[in-house]
Amino acid sequence: MDPFSTAVSIIAAIQAVGGCYKLYSDVKGAKDDIEALKKETASLKKLIER
Repeated sequence: MDPFSTAVSIIAAIQAVGGCYKLYSDVKGAKDDIEALKKETASLKKLIER
């Protein structure tokens, strides 16, 4: 494998890891957001049923 191909492969691997890290960062708080949405939906349901 020539040096250019090796460098391109390393850069691609770094970009893939960066993309995975960004995805993890974006979704790590999703559980809290879902719980807040469930509570808000339940509150709205109670309000509408009155």
